[in-house]
Amino acid sequence: MEISIIVLTYNAKEITLKMLPSLKRSVEYFENKSGKKAEVLLIDNASTDGVLDEIKKKFANKDGFVKIIENDKNLGFAKGNNLAYKSASKESNYVLFLNPDVILDESTIYKTYEYIKSQENVGLVTSNILLPNNEIDIDCHRAFPTIWNAFCYFTKLERIFGKIIPKIFGRYHMLWSDFYTPHEIDACLGAFMFIDRKVFDQVSGWSEDYFLNGEDIDLCYKIKIVEGKKIMFFPGTIVYHFKGSSKGTKKISKNFSKVSEETKNLQINSGIDAMKIFYKKFYASKNPNILNSLVYFGMDTLQKIRLFTKSE
Repeated sequence: MEISIIVLTYNAKEITLKMLPSLKRSVEYFENKSGKKAEVLLIDNASTDGVLDEIKKKFANKDGFVKIIENDKNLGFAKGNNLAYKSASKESNYVLFLNPDVILDESTIYKTYEYIKSQENVGLVTSNILLPNNEIDIDCHRAFPTIWNAFCYFTKLERIFGKIIPKIFGRYHMLWSDFYTPHEIDACLGAFMFIDRKVFDQVSGWSEDYFLNGEDIDLCYKIKIVEGKKIMFFPGTIVYHFKGSSKGTKKISKNFSKVSEETKNLQINSGIDAMKIFYKKFYASKNPNILNSLVYFGMDTLQKIRLFTKSE
């Protein structure tokens, strides 16, 4: 077994059923081209939309393509993925974490695999991730959220001046980069993370301080800053991201996302909680208390705005 692929689902029936056929094609392409094997583990966080029944009918029971792990409650993103990882083959050299709201090209896994094998001191590779409108999902290409980087992003200064003066106002998404060539970044999205298994073990997997959101940046921080491994943006393949399909708060997907108000509130509150957890873990001790108070005030204000608008 060369690659363990892990997909975590929670009430994302429609998009998951679209995603799995693309994953199956990409796995088959990888196995045919490389002569190696990949496994797919799907872990469900107690969905209530019938997604597991459909997956069992169309994939798991039919040819054993997917190994299903069922939770009796919603464990959150990090804990759920860690649990699935414990069930993965110990022989795999790489682990690929995927969101259920992505669509892969046939060659996505194989090309990413070939790229990471060709690099030195690389712990994680992400792909060129596109939104349904064919624009890049810019969150797949991020710097770490320092106070200045985050301030420019959330106050829209990046949107206004980021492309004009990227080294000052476009730092959050590293807008000075050449998006057509592979290069190093700080952080990416949890939607597509192709990771060296040894590195993932060295950082003890996903940080379970987070319930939803923030765990992807935390993992990247541990890989790059703590372990000193590179995180690479590889535009040689494409992944389509129907962003927020299972969350209901992303503007790009609000028109076709069918989730409850409770799920939207959970997403928003978890997102702000994640910001606070990350800041406390990695930045708060380096800054004066008065600055920390201003940062937390800004996060609380953002939370109120998002809860009112039900969007991020």
